[in-house]
Amino acid sequence: MIHKISFFNPLFKIFLLLFSALAVWFAYLFLLLFLLPSQRELVEDFYISPTVYDRNNTLFAARLSVKEEWLFPIPLKDMGKWLPKICIAVEDRRFYEHNGVDPLALLRAIGQNIKAKRVISGASTVSSQLIRLSHPRERNLKSKLFEFIQAVKLELELSKDEILELYLNRAPFGGTLRGVEAASRQYFGKRAKELSLSESAMLIALLRGPTYYRPDRNETALRERRDQILNLLFQKGIISEADFNLAKEETIPLSKYQMPAEARHYFDLLLETLSKEEFKWFRNKERFGIISSLDLKKQKQVEAFLKNYLASYSPDLTASLIALDNHSGEILVYVGNARYEHGTDKNWVDCVRARRSPGSILKPFLYLTAFERGFFIPKSLIADSPLAFSGIAPRNFDEKYRGPVTVGFALSESLNAPAIRVLRRIGYEDSLIALRRLGFSFLTQKSGFYGDSLILGGCEVNALQVANAYSVLARLGIPKPMSLVKQQGLNKNTEKADESLKLFVKGSELGKDPLFSESAAWFVADTLNNRRKVASLVSGTGNEILPNIAFKTGTSFGLRDAWCAAYTPRYTVVTWVGNMNGTSDKDLVGLRIAAPIALRILNDFMKTYMGTRSSDLNKYWYKMPDDIEEFQACSVSGQGLTPQCPSSIPALRIKNVSSTKPCSLHKSVGSVVQTIWPSELADFALKFKAQVRHSPKIQITSPLPKSKIFIRQNVKDQKISLVSEGGAGKIYWYIDKTFFAVQQSGEQLLWEMSEGRHSISVVDEAGKTDKIEINIFGIGSKAAPSSLLPVLNLELNTTNSTTQSN
Repeated sequence: MIHKISFFNPLFKIFLLLFSALAVWFAYLFLLLFLLPSQRELVEDFYISPTVYDRNNTLFAARLSVKEEWLFPIPLKDMGKWLPKICIAVEDRRFYEHNGVDPLALLRAIGQNIKAKRVISGASTVSSQLIRLSHPRERNLKSKLFEFIQAVKLELELSKDEILELYLNRAPFGGTLRGVEAASRQYFGKRAKELSLSESAMLIALLRGPTYYRPDRNETALRERRDQILNLLFQKGIISEADFNLAKEETIPLSKYQMPAEARHYFDLLLETLSKEEFKWFRNKERFGIISSLDLKKQKQVEAFLKNYLASYSPDLTASLIALDNHSGEILVYVGNARYEHGTDKNWVDCVRARRSPGSILKPFLYLTAFERGFFIPKSLIADSPLAFSGIAPRNFDEKYRGPVTVGFALSESLNAPAIRVLRRIGYEDSLIALRRLGFSFLTQKSGFYGDSLILGGCEVNALQVANAYSVLARLGIPKPMSLVKQQGLNKNTEKADESLKLFVKGSELGKDPLFSESAAWFVADTLNNRRKVASLVSGTGNEILPNIAFKTGTSFGLRDAWCAAYTPRYTVVTWVGNMNGTSDKDLVGLRIAAPIALRILNDFMKTYMGTRSSDLNKYWYKMPDDIEEFQACSVSGQGLTPQCPSSIPALRIKNVSSTKPCSLHKSVGSVVQTIWPSELADFALKFKAQVRHSPKIQITSPLPKSKIFIRQNVKDQKISLVSEGGAGKIYWYIDKTFFAVQQSGEQLLWEMSEGRHSISVVDEAGKTDKIEINIFGIGSKAAPSSLLPVLNLELNTTNSTTQSN
């Protein structure tokens, strides 16, 4: 018998009413779910700690976020083996099975709450907890309902791993700590991926009560909670009994570790360079942090070197150093103060940015301008003699005058009187303009204010400006701003560089056009490149094979500042040494205290980045520009050769630029050739003539003319003595028409031999010359007589070679 359902049946009315209510409710939930705005933006956009990584992606500095929290978001793969696994086991064991709401957990929570007559369980999932962290609300049933709806919406937009990653990056771990990376660094002093099983369990234990379970506040409670978690993992078969027992034995950390704080002055400069608009980039949605230009490994090595180097000096002395990659303009090393955090408050000062007197460190830019305008060439004669300077005659550092010298010698030896003559030749105003174009922005006074003192240290610069200017010099005139970043941050999904951020040191952008001619800059580099002097300052022996390095030192008046700027085509290093209170010290001489620092650091850079083989290092230097040509010059004046000149030397000039008029020093008076010295050298002429009158003819005595020298192949340090007899004053040696060295009386001079035909010439201060030719062969060459091969073990100046003279 079939019973018809009556629409007027009371039970049916109740059923229909309940069904309609549920239908409306689910329809409402459905509409609400799909009408909700994107939850991805809600959970992904949050402030993070300003974090800076070195060029090799090592975190070295951080600060509290805008919300005064430590938060270092990292990818899930960098959270180690245990953290994600333990989090799921403890916080949401069906995480990978539900869609944001766990029905079984929800039913269990309802039963527990009814039984307890109060809320003791909320059935929260990782997804709903992430929603709560992103949008905190008052804790009630309505809020919980909306969290569940948002959680479902979130699971439609993000993968499970993305949700878990965000949760572990945003979860609170006590105090100002957010996320597993920040908690790991402060509680354990290591990265999250390096945590042990026990340490991972401790962090997950903190999630139940970040304040209550803090290890520095409640060690016992944290230990008990950790052991409960370890026992749960063991019972579920996630860990073995051996792992369980070992993990329980680990101690609870009671003290906190310091957050990353390396290269603080560099970090300060980087943050100050960011504009307020750019600072907003320290949000998770934008980037994890900034990949800087700094090489942290090199930074620490330099800091350790400076600390050790200064140990033998007064504790009041400190040093700063900056190293640049000339190709990119990137700052590789930035030591603001070698005695940072030691001694007085002044040692917190960033000396790289402190205004100091430059001493002679600006002289190369003055000579460069003179070369560029054609006023001089390196072989030009210039007077190192007294001249008027505000009623005072400026002296050289050794308080001596040398009389007639070449412009190149005056620059390399940093002579003061010649520098002032060059300054006056260019003009005060033009010299000041040239320095301002190079970024020396502290030169704000009129040219008359500085006068001759402009080139003697009577102004203010800082090491940043000096490094920027010398890097332009190293690039032979091409400007490139100093960069604080290598990559501009990593996109958390693609892990590719974000090219939108460019951080340049303020004031270092000098335009795109060359600031001076390549040839003039090459003259300066060639003049400042003294390998023998570099070797003596780096190794102390002068015999080590080193790369070509151009360098210039500076010492301020009163011995208050010591400088050295050194460069190669690839790198520039600038160091300053001094006392932050500005007092003088007898050790503050650029060549003595600053040059060994800069040259050793630059030499180390070259060896590390370019290789250790001497052949590679020796070849890494500038090629002579095409518009530089060789000509025969008077050996005394450096001007164009005339029939009256006693002898000639090869010299270099810039085509159609350098003024090389015929020699004006030697004149025919009747049948006699006389040397007409300029007025500024009149006092030296009498002494010089007397010296010439009694000096014998100069002659090369080693090696002998037309010698055949045989050397062993693949043997280092095969050198031969260069010896001459007679001559007046200093002796200038040239190998294959290229200047080699200046020899003082009684000084030993060694030349590292290479195969081939070579010409060797000498010139003394009187212009007398001698020239020979020799041939150098390697063992086994066809030119080597067979009768000599068995006896090639003869040694000459600690080298394996033998000489045969025709």
